[in-house]
Amino acid sequence: METIDTKRCESCLETKPLIDFNLNGVHGKNKSYRKRCRKCEYESAPINSRKFEAVTFNFTNEEAAYLAGLFDGEGHIGLGKRGNKPKVPKINRRFPREPGHYLHITISNTDKTIIDYLTKLFGEHGYLNTVNYSKVIEDSTRHPENWKDRYVFILTTRKAEGFLNLIKPYSIIKSKQIDVALEYQKTLGLGGRIITEEIRQKRIDLVAQLKSMTKRGK
Repeated sequence: METIDTKRCESCLETKPLIDFNLNGVHGKNKSYRKRCRKCEYESAPINSRKFEAVTFNFTNEEAAYLAGLFDGEGHIGLGKRGNKPKVPKINRRFPREPGHYLHITISNTDKTIIDYLTKLFGEHGYLNTVNYSKVIEDSTRHPENWKDRYVFILTTRKAEGFLNLIKPYSIIKSKQIDVALEYQKTLGLGGRIITEEIRQKRIDLVAQLKSMTKRGK
């Protein structure tokens, strides 16, 4: 029996708290909830459904091959944490999101000309960061004041995914890392939905696998 704080799901026919249902997009006094609970919506969604598709970069084969070679030598793939204490909207507190990870790629070099080329090539998609070693390294046995600054080109999330799709056919050294990173992206599915235990565990395994592959000395 429904009450003011509950609703009956049309799929599983169970009466659940309103927090188990997604809003129809209307908030405030006139807000309304969907007919099916979140769990049923997730289970019935297409397996390959994606809220955000990877960005497609239209470069020539020669440019893609050059970028792959540059990335094999100077690039890095990472799955960074989205913060140690992720903000969880009230509507999702019954099914709190995983801290999660986001895909990012970097290409670094002490020659700013190369990074400027990438920044120009990718336009608004990428951004530049400068690392001043004298401020980063505090080990007194080393002499960072004699080192050059390192310039870093960065792409994140679906832009990073698009970049990896672009260079995958040409990459040699980092081809296996690319496969793991792209496999992780496939698990993202529908944004904002609860995830199954199987997907959650697969994400954890892929993050650990990529971390071991990119560890220094590997």
